[in-house]
Amino acid sequence: MELKSRDEILVSIAEEVKDYREGELPLPTPEHVDKWISQFDKKVQVPLLNAFSRNLVYISKSWFRDFLERQWVLNTHMPGSDGKGFWSKANILDIQQNGTSQHDIVRLLGEGLRTHFGLDIEQCGGSPDVYIYFDDILFSGSRIRQDLGQWVAEKAPRKCTLYILTAFSHTLGDYQTKKFLEDAAKKCRKDIHVIAFDVPTLENKKANKNYSEVLWPLHCPSMNWSKLTWQRSTNSLLSPEKL
Repeated sequence: MELKSRDEILVSIAEEVKDYREGELPLPTPEHVDKWISQFDKKVQVPLLNAFSRNLVYISKSWFRDFLERQWVLNTHMPGSDGKGFWSKANILDIQQNGTSQHDIVRLLGEGLRTHFGLDIEQCGGSPDVYIYFDDILFSGSRIRQDLGQWVAEKAPRKCTLYILTAFSHTLGDYQTKKFLEDAAKKCRKDIHVIAFDVPTLENKKANKNYSEVLWPLHCPSMNWSKLTWQRSTNSLLSPEKL
């Protein structure tokens, strides 16, 4: 693939992530991207920008809103007679302990429910049997396990169905999360049926490493690990001139 010029890539990346934390941070600009890439050696900056630009997978707010409405709000396969009936009874969890992604997703969901069904998300939750946990992407599943592990132990009813809805997933994290929650429920003597909707999923189980869909390192690079540990303590781990 032909390399783009530095200025073209800077503009392209800034445009791609233009709504990142909109309202919280200044609008991303080519100058901001240039400042970031300038921390690396000059000879690798353009190749690195090209690689970053080609492999950047950024989920914009508009894309996620469309996905949420198409995949969840208007999904005709939701249990119940219709989408409105399902969502009016479902209990929407907003229990994420770290980060704001779940709160943001719930807010977008509320907008979709109001637009398509005239529902106020604050009035949803008529059934004690159905609970929904949202997140953007399931990687290792550790955050979901942390949030829902505590919920299962302290607040979940004795019997219910728990839906985990994400936009993307990974096979190992998906497997470990379901098993963890099922074991946590049994420990509390609760009957909780965990369902994760079918979404694009990347294969990353170690047993399937020969056709994994994520990058796996072939070997550990030769480097001075004692020096690296010291640099970590000085918060300079990512500074190329220190490495």
